[in-house]
Amino acid sequence: AACRALTGQAWPGALEDGAIWVNPFLQVLLVGAGSWLLLRRAGWWPALAWVLGVFSLGDMAWSFHPLRPDHQSLHVLFGALSMLLLGWGGLGWVSASDEGEEDDAGWRVARPPRESVARGYLVASGVLGGLGLWTGASVQLLLLGSAVAAALYLVMAMPVGQPEATYRPGLWRWWAVSGAATSLAMYLVEYAGAWSGLRLEVNSPLHALSWLCAGELLARVAQRRMEGWRGGRAGLLPWGVGALAVPLAIALGPAAWHAMHAVDMKRMHNFIQEFYTFTHYTRGVVWPRFFSAYGWLPLLIPLAALLSGPGRSRTYEWGLLWLGFALATAMSILAWQQVRWMPFFAIMLLGLLPTVLAVLARSRPAGLSHLHRALLALMLVQSLWFAGRQAQEVRASLHNRALV
Repeated sequence: AACRALTGQAWPGALEDGAIWVNPFLQVLLVGAGSWLLLRRAGWWPALAWVLGVFSLGDMAWSFHPLRPDHQSLHVLFGALSMLLLGWGGLGWVSASDEGEEDDAGWRVARPPRESVARGYLVASGVLGGLGLWTGASVQLLLLGSAVAAALYLVMAMPVGQPEATYRPGLWRWWAVSGAATSLAMYLVEYAGAWSGLRLEVNSPLHALSWLCAGELLARVAQRRMEGWRGGRAGLLPWGVGALAVPLAIALGPAAWHAMHAVDMKRMHNFIQEFYTFTHYTRGVVWPRFFSAYGWLPLLIPLAALLSGPGRSRTYEWGLLWLGFALATAMSILAWQQVRWMPFFAIMLLGLLPTVLAVLARSRPAGLSHLHRALLALMLVQSLWFAGRQAQEVRASLHNRALV
């Protein structure tokens, strides 16, 4: 509509010309929202490292390519921002008081937000996750499932009674209710009055129900963990089954409930590039292609595991590290099985990067007190290298076009 108003073109031409601006706009939106959050919560330098990655990694450039206006950019946008808000929104932890260490604007100490701020972040995370279900339920389901599994471990293993933070189990209900409500609202927008049966590869009321049950399960497990498991675990079973409603329905329900059971879809998987395994996609040149896609960033996964060890991180830092570790590891496994998950592996690595930098800047391990600055410099060098490679590809493409 904006293109038509500015150029006076007919709708078909305006739609074609305007479509090339959709993905660049979404990438700018991702960078603007993500950097605003990280500036407030992690500091200038971790936010800068994240921005450099979003603009330079090849998988990000491909996901937001101007001539590729499909749903992949929306998947990455909603998934990345939803997980960033979930992690930096406290994961249920809130500051015990407004007083804390003095912050350096460049390197902020990773601490939980105040309860009102945490609630707002988790509600925003839920809304974005619900929009993610609407634009791609199969993709968002695996991302949300990985987050819920990681959070379930956190609430079961977290230390209780830490003076640095207070835990509010009810915040998980806010997250789940906002996500489920958004999912259901978008379902009604799209399908109200046109019910055509249960199709679980797209957004459905069952997805909203599963999310509600998952949030209630996390809240109840956290509450009982804080109370020393008074009341036992038996009452948690219905909420656990409800949280698994969608995967159980996909696995055990009729073939008509999900396209993955269709014979023609199974056959097409062998011929659609985004369903290739990473080994097939790279034609055996696995590690050079892996390095050219991610550089040194996969090393953040073992580094996060190392930093989350006893005595190396505070309680909330441990939670942030674990969530980032779990999401990046889950997406790496999926990317190895199907290359369409490569952008999600990239953006989850980038989501882990500010956490690792913030923890290193605060803890300054013996003998490695400047490691956070070294990693930041390495990120800058890698980003310049990736940007140079992309510029060469663009020049080669323009040259080939000129020869046609």
